[in-house]
Amino acid sequence: MYRVINYFVIFSALILMGCTQKVPTDSDGLIGEWSLKAITNSDGESRQMESGNMVEFTSTDIVESIKGYGKRRYSYSREANVLVLTSGADKIVWSILSQQQDVLNVETPVGVYQLAKH
Repeated sequence: MYRVINYFVIFSALILMGCTQKVPTDSDGLIGEWSLKAITNSDGESRQMESGNMVEFTSTDIVESIKGYGKRRYSYSREANVLVLTSGADKIVWSILSQQQDVLNVETPVGVYQLAKH
């Protein structure tokens, strides 16, 4: 009986480890508030954004605060430079194109976000 319980506990732990979502850490300085400076569309047209537009990264969520559109919160997971955001049943992919200490360029479905650390 002890062996059966022991095997069940080990099996359950393995299942849980395989199903857990990878939680981003701030080892690369992504976590925090970033000012949205510009958005570059796929055709190369760049639109400067007014001050007050923000993207905030936490260890579990991304919050977009865009004037005229309000705040949108997404949970996300990260694998290298790919961020997979969850909005209801939808999955949205953002790709980090480049990141320096205070500058971040992220490709989104809307275009490339040009962000500056706040």
